[in-house]
Amino acid sequence: MKKVLSAMAFAILDYLFLVNRSLALAELLEAAWGKAIKKIPIEYKKDSKTIDLRNVKAGSYLVSLQIDGIILSNKKLEIIK
Repeated sequence: MKKVLSAMAFAILDYLFLVNRSLALAELLEAAWGKAIKKIPIEYKKDSKTIDLRNVKAGSYLVSLQIDGIILSNKKLEIIK
């Protein structure tokens, strides 16, 4: 029997890169302390990344999009379980 996963177990990060960069990543941070929970490598040729949240506790987080070590944006993410 196949296990059905809830859509809330994942988040989709959409992005657009206008130039090729060697190091791009999304970082999931605890909102209160800024502690890094996950670092997710981003591929230049794709335009979205699915983030697995099944092992992340409920709470407030920031998703930081970085290219070559420079933060381009931060988005708030609330996880409710």
